Amino acid sequence: MLDIIQDIDENGEPVQMDEIDYKIDKIKKGTSEMFSKLIAEKTANEARSKPLTAKYGYRLATKITAVIHQLGLKDTDHIISLNNDDIRGYFNAYSDLIAFYNEYFDFPANKQDFCALIGITVKVYNSWAEDDDDERRLLVQSIDDYFNSLGFHAGEVGNVNDKATMARMKIKDAGQGLVENNFSATISVENKLNQSPLELQKQLERLLGASMTAEQKKLKQ
Repeated sequence: MLDIIQDIDENGEPVQMDEIDYKIDKIKKGTSEMFSKLIAEKTANEARSKPLTAKYGYRLATKITAVIHQLGLKDTDHIISLNNDDIRGYFNAYSDLIAFYNEYFDFPANKQDFCALIGITVKVYNSWAEDDDDERRLLVQSIDDYFNSLGFHAGEVGNVNDKATMARMKIKDAGQGLVENNFSATISVENKLNQSPLELQKQLERLLGASMTAEQKKLKQ
């Protein structure tokens, strides 16, 4: 069940919002200055005869991540009280937020921010994938499919940090696990097949369409 939040609107008047609307409002207000700055920067850059490469969406995402994580975690009783409609409402709000920013930038969505928006840890979210409730499990699977499809698309077109995208993805049934390390874009690979580093690199390239960096090419030497 969602909480009703008491807040003050722009005119100083009291207003009531459910917790989802309240959090989305906080995110947009907390990032409005940077959002406007990036819009102006992108417009100026596009006017150049040779535009500079700038990952606007990724830069905005770092700010949004900071704002979302300031919203805090729910206590155990509130987490237990969340029903499937509540989770679905959070997902719709988050996907709408991503769609809004994608009108201006190629914006990288991620499960960590989605969980922080709800007020839960990724561990709690992952536990729902094994819930006794069939609807809960199917809902989580659909949400996972959303993040996986966005991650692969962004990596293919090269509009987000490829290492960060890879780090957020968990490739199932491919004999690999990609592990995130606090947004530092560090990737550790566990492989069931005990392949050589070069073989792993080639397989990652085939899966994610990532081009090799100079650092990765050292694996060949």
